[in-house]
Amino acid sequence: MICPKCMTTALRPVTMKAVKVPLLGCPTCKGIWSEDSALAGAVGSKAALKLAIPSYAMKSDACSCPRCKVPLFEYYYPDTEVQIDACKTCKGLWFDSKEIATIRKAEKNKVELICWGCDAVNKLNQDAGESASCHLTIINI
Repeated sequence: MICPKCMTTALRPVTMKAVKVPLLGCPTCKGIWSEDSALAGAVGSKAALKLAIPSYAMKSDACSCPRCKVPLFEYYYPDTEVQIDACKTCKGLWFDSKEIATIRKAEKNKVELICWGCDAVNKLNQDAGESASCHLTIINI
């Protein structure tokens, strides 16, 4: 399979400590290709649920699935600026260099804010400096 970003480099097997399934990586751009939902172990089970391709994902003019050769669809991982490329046919996922680490960090830094007055629940990213407008109790999730 050829890298969907470089379009000339062959993807090679790579290993990640948090993942016990085969992944393919590009030695040139350092991107990672994951078949189906194999990356759930790398990003965590809660984060893996957010990897599903949303209906608003945009078809990419620049990248095609290395397996199916159909255009990938682009969407942002919730509450981050990480743009994921995914195949609607085989459910494969492409992560540019360092995007997996960015998702893991974002998920780790989320806190759940619960208002003791109105029981409103907000999930905010501490690193982004997000805050709520009422008195809240902070619980790490």
